[in-house]
Amino acid sequence: MKLNRLNALVLCAIVSTNAAAAQVCYESLTETTPVDNFSQLSNGVVQDKTTGLMWTRCAYGQTWDSTNSTCTGNAVKITWQDALQLSKNINDGGHSDWRLPNIKELATIVEKRCVDASVNSVLFPATSPENYWTSTTVSGNEGSAWSIAFYSGKNNTKDKLLDLHVRFVRYAE
Repeated sequence: MKLNRLNALVLCAIVSTNAAAAQVCYESLTETTPVDNFSQLSNGVVQDKTTGLMWTRCAYGQTWDSTNSTCTGNAVKITWQDALQLSKNINDGGHSDWRLPNIKELATIVEKRCVDASVNSVLFPATSPENYWTSTTVSGNEGSAWSIAFYSGKNNTKDKLLDLHVRFVRYAE
């Protein structure tokens, strides 16, 4: 079968879209989220020793696989309002007081020396390099909230009606 130019371009786009981008870390830069700064708990949760915050290791929609120390399944994208409501029903790691992090909190888990995804992949494996919601509304624009783009580690604003990924946080006891 002979492919015409348009079909070849479409096929190429599909193949490149499905190819997973590999995380790139620049070893010459200072690590911002070293493993030693976190307690890795057996229940799919990590605790930041510096901030006192406890994080779900997996994004919403994924499940912690303790045998292989990874997150399985696909992260689910939801609206900002759904993320706020959903956090009230999360019971991960034996805790039921999870919430959506604010912009400053979510920024604390960005690994600034890495891209695609900008996280410590030991602590937060299988993190999708996409935007994640925060609870912080944009000042002067009630219809938008801050998010972190985990492909680059930069913050940005998104319309609250868009579907983005979510990672939950709580205060450690």
